[in-house]
Amino acid sequence: MKSAYYLACLLLFSTGFLMAQGHVSLELTRVRFDEIKVGGFDLRQPRTIRIDAVGGGYDNVAKKYNEGFHDRFNMFVYAWILNAESRELVWRMTIDNTQKTGPVELMRAFTGDLNLPAGRYEAYLYARRPRTIIFDEGGLPSIKEILKRLLRGDEWEEAFKEESLLRISGVDEVYSNAEVLQQQRDIQSRAVVAINDLTSSDSREKRFTLSRPGEFQIYAVGEVLDNQVYDYGWILEEDRRQKVWEMSSDKSVYAGGANKNQQWRTTLALPAGNYSVHYMTDGSHAPGDWNANPPYDPAFWGVMLTGIPGKFDPGSVAEYQKPAQPRLLEITGVGNQRYIQEGFTLSRQTTVRIYALGEGSGRRMVDYGWIENAYTGEKIWEMTYDRTRHAGGADKNRMADETIVLAPGAYWVYYVSDDSHAYRDWNAAAPRDPGAWGITIYAEDPNFDRTEVRRFDEAQNQPVVALTRIGDDELVKQSFTIAHPAAFRIVALGEGRYNMADYGWIEESSSGRKVWEMRYAKTRHAGGSRKNRLTEEVITLPAGTYTVYFRTDGSHAYGDWNADAPPHPERWGITVFPLAPESGEHARTLPAVPLAPTPALQAKPFITLTHIGDDELVHKRFSLSRETPLRILALGEGDEDEMYDYAWIDNTRDGRRVWEMHYRDTRPAGGADKNRRLEQTIVLPPGEYAVFYRSDDSHSFGDWNASPPRQPDMWGITLSADDPGSIQVYRDDAAPEGQLCSLLRPGNDAHMKCNFDLTRPTPVRIDALGEGSDGEMYDYGWLEDRRSGEKIWEMTYDLTRPAGGASKNRSATFSFTLAPGSY
Repeated sequence: MKSAYYLACLLLFSTGFLMAQGHVSLELTRVRFDEIKVGGFDLRQPRTIRIDAVGGGYDNVAKKYNEGFHDRFNMFVYAWILNAESRELVWRMTIDNTQKTGPVELMRAFTGDLNLPAGRYEAYLYARRPRTIIFDEGGLPSIKEILKRLLRGDEWEEAFKEESLLRISGVDEVYSNAEVLQQQRDIQSRAVVAINDLTSSDSREKRFTLSRPGEFQIYAVGEVLDNQVYDYGWILEEDRRQKVWEMSSDKSVYAGGANKNQQWRTTLALPAGNYSVHYMTDGSHAPGDWNANPPYDPAFWGVMLTGIPGKFDPGSVAEYQKPAQPRLLEITGVGNQRYIQEGFTLSRQTTVRIYALGEGSGRRMVDYGWIENAYTGEKIWEMTYDRTRHAGGADKNRMADETIVLAPGAYWVYYVSDDSHAYRDWNAAAPRDPGAWGITIYAEDPNFDRTEVRRFDEAQNQPVVALTRIGDDELVKQSFTIAHPAAFRIVALGEGRYNMADYGWIEESSSGRKVWEMRYAKTRHAGGSRKNRLTEEVITLPAGTYTVYFRTDGSHAYGDWNADAPPHPERWGITVFPLAPESGEHARTLPAVPLAPTPALQAKPFITLTHIGDDELVHKRFSLSRETPLRILALGEGDEDEMYDYAWIDNTRDGRRVWEMHYRDTRPAGGADKNRRLEQTIVLPPGEYAVFYRSDDSHSFGDWNASPPRQPDMWGITLSADDPGSIQVYRDDAAPEGQLCSLLRPGNDAHMKCNFDLTRPTPVRIDALGEGSDGEMYDYGWLEDRRSGEKIWEMTYDLTRPAGGASKNRSATFSFTLAPGSY
């Protein structure tokens, strides 16, 4: 009967409006899933209206998967009313104000009165197929509810369409859907700017000039999910490209329907100037393509800027035609694994606009650009994540649009991309402006003269040293001298993963002291394989002579790549440019000196502990009569910041370790990655010393379990000095003055001892190295009274500390005074 009654009403009143008690009624019925029905009504004076509504919803204990996509009040068929002028909600159906009703499960009804002031109103009836996963009260998936959903079938959906209803009785005038749409357009036409009628993957921009200051009301509706804004707008001050307002997630409030629908209402004071209003949507959830419940005000999805009466002069607004901007430089259409560098010069101070598109997520950019001063190396601007906003398409598409002032000078512009998601090879939705993927620089100055900008490249800045196109397993060098202090720009392209395998460095020629080195931490991806690394640094050198080196390992170098080559393979190596023309005038390149594949020490070694095999501990003692610089060359085994075959130097008087071969100071030695090389100069004061080298039980000279290093016979440590006259090296069986006893290099199952006598109380220091774990020692020493057999000291586990290498290597140092006696 009820359905027949509704049908009769539709036949009698095709517009959906009814007369009741001297007033007309508005009625919306038979809403289909994913449909919004709209009508309007007028109240000429404050009045109480009657509302009858039938919809559907879940009870309050039901929980839903992905709350952002569903109605906050658990309704999937429901009605609401807006004030047509203020766009504010005045009533809606919720679980709490409805009761169960009707022939099918989840149907709900509202009957009641509502007091409203005079005005014009809009009424909505909406239905969305419930796709929620229902849980039980304990929060666990309910098989019962899932089966119910599967068994409902089309009859359940048809029932909701037949029974759905919004009837508003006691109003003065009613409006059809078309009339309401026209009224909405009238409101938008009165605004200074209104960007509505949007679709998915849309991008709109409107500009205006404001000749006098004014105050404005902003009303905007968009999409926010998990604090990320997807459909949103912003306002720019055009002359400086500065953002004066944006739809940020922290300033929004719930806009009805799905929780991700958000609205912004605020006032904004604008000074006179040129402005642009922007709005961008992603690939889903927009008018006509809702993937979740729509907002209360779907026709106003977008942004609207309206002048506040009395605080705004309508005559102060005019359309703004942005003048064409000349391009200074363009790096666009950038594909995967690219590293691009281009330069330009400016003859006078210029305001420029930077427009860049790239890829970023997790607050980190992977496809991005930056600008550097070509002479100082100073980074002028960089496309950091915080400077970008969504560029349309996938969330990771980012856009920067800024204005900066550049002083006269020369500039490098760079752009780098990773191995996925770039121009013409997108792995997710492309941005709104795909051809602009890269960086473009425009001149903002209206009086800009194209003769003020010129191309700039490295050919205009001749290098002092260029060691490039370096192949596998090479060590090359070139020296130069400078008569006065000068600044240089170093560009080095090599190979590295956490540490460098192909790399360069610069030494002061007379002392061998390193003044610069290519360290992984200061490199960036150079395009191609991730192990292609690039560094560009600026250093200042005093007058003197310097040697530039570049070393490569046995694979992945110019002409023999084992992974993707960099975009500029011919630059593999190191190049040193004068930072300013006068720097080049002060520099003179010296004739090249041929190099052996691996450099020999420049001074004669005084200690050589090499050809070290598995499971060895060797040492050599020496003394220095005066402060002496020592050059160290050591080869060993290590990975992940730990050394297994390594060297160290101890002061034998106090047991203090004065130097150790740490992984962080080593470089690849060729062959397997774990082959490590260290070249270092240290200065030691006068004193007694011992140099030690320890190897573990695998991968050493004569027993390699992986590729050997380039110089296998150097496995161990070599010490050399330019001033050997201050050095005395002791025989293995000779104890230097002051040493009472030395028991070193015991093998397996060994028991060694030595005796000494003291005629007076004597301060002594014991240094011991052994094996232990889990609180127990296996290789250890002790001191006992020779006459009584009493133990004076023993190397227990709790007296030891890690000795480097394996965790079971333990060391102990102990000082005390011994009484006269035999020990």
